[in-house]
Amino acid sequence: VMTGPCSGGDLGFKKDLRLGNSSVTPSYCASKGMWYKNNNNGMCSCYKMQNLFTKGIEDVSLQFSHELEVSNPVITKAMQKTDFVPVNVESVLQTCDSYGNNCKEVARIGKGKSVEKKLSEWLNVVGVDGLDEVNKGASVGRDIFNPDWKLTYRMTGIKIALKFDYRGRDGPESVGDPTKEDGIVCYITAKLTDGWHSFGSSV
Repeated sequence: VMTGPCSGGDLGFKKDLRLGNSSVTPSYCASKGMWYKNNNNGMCSCYKMQNLFTKGIEDVSLQFSHELEVSNPVITKAMQKTDFVPVNVESVLQTCDSYGNNCKEVARIGKGKSVEKKLSEWLNVVGVDGLDEVNKGASVGRDIFNPDWKLTYRMTGIKIALKFDYRGRDGPESVGDPTKEDGIVCYITAKLTDGWHSFGSSV
């Protein structure tokens, strides 16, 4: 952190910051690859936060499986009881706008297969370049945070919500004949959730 008097203009530094007699400006901070902060006491700072967390987590693979069972009306009618049979469905991973419209397909996964991607790929799906990107929604509902702080996803954690929507035929057309199971597709919508999601010491 380098601190000095706030400048009325954006003139940059003329002297060493450590002497305390130079003006701090946004352009100077940016030129040093640092962030600018007004301390609200006549002094301003250029600062940079260093991340010492392990970076290998981006290559960790995250996967999940899902199942669907539908009623078989043919057996149900014959045996006078409801019978459910599992159906292997195709999965479509997608992203949509905040209203659930304008969906874009990200990946298509074959019947009965697990949905698997590296963490870095899951981040890209929801529009995050990496864990070192600034989490602009980290201070939502947490007034203790200075809005000038640059909190990255690697510090705050990240939450991705998945919505499963099964669409297609339900009945003998899709169950009685396994070759017609392609009539049911699961649309999985991935959405980034704002906020602080780190588990901290509870992990």
